[in-house]
Amino acid sequence: MKNLIMTILAATGFMLQGCGGGSDDTNTSTPIQGETPAPVSPPVVTPVSTADLVATPEFDFSTQFELLIDVKLTEISQRAYLNVCVKPQLEQPVDYNNCIYRSPISSLGIKQSVTIANSETELLALIWFYDGSTEPLTYQWMYESGQTEQSFIVR
Repeated sequence: MKNLIMTILAATGFMLQGCGGGSDDTNTSTPIQGETPAPVSPPVVTPVSTADLVATPEFDFSTQFELLIDVKLTEISQRAYLNVCVKPQLEQPVDYNNCIYRSPISSLGIKQSVTIANSETELLALIWFYDGSTEPLTYQWMYESGQTEQSFIVR
């Protein structure tokens, strides 16, 4: 009787194994009816160096541009001085070590082109008077993305 039970258990084990209890084949290219296949995203390629970057021939990697500073104040009859500085963040005072252009203002005004390194830069023009009794006039400039030529005009 003991041999009969062992034989039945062994035969049952062989039959279960032959019933396809699983497969090592992981082919998932054919979805099961009713299931939606997972979207396949392209592999992410991380450039290792600038030589790996791909761009159209029209793309310009440069972030610098020319800015025309044009100052002409006809109502001013006294000597004045111009500082064009990077606008400080969060109501901080102007850092005069962070100015891109400085010049006395003549009666003809100023027309000067300067190279700016970053289009995200906001600038302030501060016009100081030599007598020291008057607060400086302040003008603000910000990059205009739709313009081909950038100008900071103070009138």
